[in-house]
Amino acid sequence: KKYVTVVAIVSAGVVVCQLLRRHYQRINRLSFGRGSCPALKSCLSSSKFEDLSVVQAELESVQNRISKYIRCTELEMSHWLSDCDLAVGRATTEVYFKLDNDQVTGSFKVRGAINRMLSLTPEERAHGIVTASTGNHALAVAYAASICPFAVDYAIYLPTTVSQSKLQRLQEMKANLQFYGTDSSVTELHAAQVANDSGKLYVSPYNDPLIIAGQASIAVEIVQQLKGKRLDNVFVSVGGGGLISGIALYLKSVDPSIRVVGCQPEVNACLYQSLKATRIVTEKDGFVNGETMSDGTAGGMDVDSITFPVCQQLVDEWILVSEEEIQRSVRDMLEKHHKVIEGAAGCAVAAYRKSAQRFRNTRSVIVLCGGNLSMKHLKQVANLDA
Repeated sequence: KKYVTVVAIVSAGVVVCQLLRRHYQRINRLSFGRGSCPALKSCLSSSKFEDLSVVQAELESVQNRISKYIRCTELEMSHWLSDCDLAVGRATTEVYFKLDNDQVTGSFKVRGAINRMLSLTPEERAHGIVTASTGNHALAVAYAASICPFAVDYAIYLPTTVSQSKLQRLQEMKANLQFYGTDSSVTELHAAQVANDSGKLYVSPYNDPLIIAGQASIAVEIVQQLKGKRLDNVFVSVGGGGLISGIALYLKSVDPSIRVVGCQPEVNACLYQSLKATRIVTEKDGFVNGETMSDGTAGGMDVDSITFPVCQQLVDEWILVSEEEIQRSVRDMLEKHHKVIEGAAGCAVAAYRKSAQRFRNTRSVIVLCGGNLSMKHLKQVANLDA
């Protein structure tokens, strides 16, 4: 009887091991090391965006793939910014907020970070990754690393000017942090060099097809949430261009007539100035990295950024806003909608408000890209007009 019992236990153990092996093989097959998005990479490498139908399918697949790890954030109508015609009983000007300020880690960045992490090859996982960030991408990478069922060694480089509220959260997450430079573009160059010297993968906050593919999931959700309603305009805050590139690639594949509007602070608009110059500008060209409440969009860009041609060809308009306009929009969102947004999100709200008359009788979505507002900036907006 003891012999039979031992055999039964061993047999059961073998069956369990086989089931577990099949389970993890299935996870690896379905989730990890995939999502390479060949059509998207082809478009980005060739800078040709005429036929986006295959890209559309890839981006929808990515959204489905990462959906279990992120929040499908609400698309909420703004009665404050919309106009309602009582005679016809409906809004003639509809304005919606895409609330990624309520996203995991407090910003849209987690979408791209999780897609990039799930796409690591076994070799990349073994060597580890290096990244750089002004805060939100760092939070996203740290979170993505914590939820992956495989261990990934990572290092995050931050400029010394990083928001203290974001730094505190990173420290609470026990993230491996390094500091270098005062400007995000300088920090990124240093991190990329560290990765190259150490044989690790450098993960850019925006200059990476798989990061862009993850950010595009916002646009996939917007289209789904509108449930067949026509979308006329989308307002997106822009730093390095990863978010607006993903959104533009997907929305233009759905309907090329959708107007994609890039929003940047007047004092820190590297991409806008680069588009005017038809090349990416640096401090050597006179680009001024001015201090802005929109710290999530601040800083320069990689000179070979794949987001540049996307913005050249697929972004229809650019609106620059002042610091006062950003601050008032952050304050008014708190007062009118009881929503805490950071300066980068306030940039998009301010851009819409600045040009609202031109967008009357249309349906617009303003992407609220983050809600990681520091106490310093909260006190600043609270004391406006005080």
